[in-house]
Amino acid sequence: MKKTALIIILRFVLLLPTSASALELGLHMDITWYNDSSIRAKSISCARSIGAKVSRNSFLWHLIEPTKGVYDWSIPDSVVNELLKAGIDPLFCIYGSPTWANEVPTSTNNYYLYVPSDEAQFGLWVKNYETFVKAAVNRYSGKVKKWELWNEQNECCFWLPRSKTADPYIRWFQTIQSAIKNIDPKAEVASGGLSAIQYTGKQFLTAMYAKNIFPDIVAIHPYSTTAPNDYQPGPEGNFGDIATIRKLMLKYGQGNKKLWVTEWGWSTSKITAQTQAEWLRISLDMLKNQYSYVSLATYFTDVDKPPDLNHGLFTMKFQPKPSAIVFKEFADSIKTSPPKKLHIIDK
Repeated sequence: MKKTALIIILRFVLLLPTSASALELGLHMDITWYNDSSIRAKSISCARSIGAKVSRNSFLWHLIEPTKGVYDWSIPDSVVNELLKAGIDPLFCIYGSPTWANEVPTSTNNYYLYVPSDEAQFGLWVKNYETFVKAAVNRYSGKVKKWELWNEQNECCFWLPRSKTADPYIRWFQTIQSAIKNIDPKAEVASGGLSAIQYTGKQFLTAMYAKNIFPDIVAIHPYSTTAPNDYQPGPEGNFGDIATIRKLMLKYGQGNKKLWVTEWGWSTSKITAQTQAEWLRISLDMLKNQYSYVSLATYFTDVDKPPDLNHGLFTMKFQPKPSAIVFKEFADSIKTSPPKKLHIIDK
């Protein structure tokens, strides 16, 4: 075979979608919010029992450094150690800031989600954020290999007040990504999960690409109000919007970059537990057979969090729903070694 032909074949192979067997499957858990170690332990036991390999959790600056220069790493330390002991990879989603950094009083609802609008204050905020992240990565280098930078920054609820452009996020993203990679070059760093993909998510990523900002990993939240294989164009969101983002990545020459689905799911407050299980089964099959370029997927969420977030695979009493069985069966099917028998904690 000629050398030129061999090079062409190798380039083609490198651009093929990630194989389904390489999919890392996990859960959005958010156990970093829990002061109760027994709840964290039950949550991790549930995740392990159904074969989750990744645990996505908020990494909360306002709880770790509520006073400038005074760090409390106790909860993230415990979460990291407990997850690794269970054979589960931590994925930390960095967002929010303490009141001393964003100058929003704690009496304000969701104060930690506010980002300074004033140019000088914003610049200082980014600098302080960089200092915090460097301390975090130095602490967890070698243990935490996956980071996600913010959460649904394109929408109204997590980046406050909502920015008219992607520019502030881009500035923050570049700084924080560099801070992580300079300390831990092997770390996987994703952009924050984009929601409302057809409405603002696609536009937000396009704005980043237009500024020549090309994340190594793009994270998305393809929520759907219908079955995952029932594509309904519009702002409500669809599981099929995974293909929308993939198409955009290809358009900008980013087909060799990773795509993560860091949230998706359905609430049993709106559909039956059996329907949730069936839709989960369909979505997992789609990830395997139709969207095999998705390299990581973390279902939202592990355990119900009433009254609003009843998307869990387990009830708030840690009882498995039918969807937990579906998840376990799929997780077992993509393993390279036989599954272990594990017991679900029910109390």
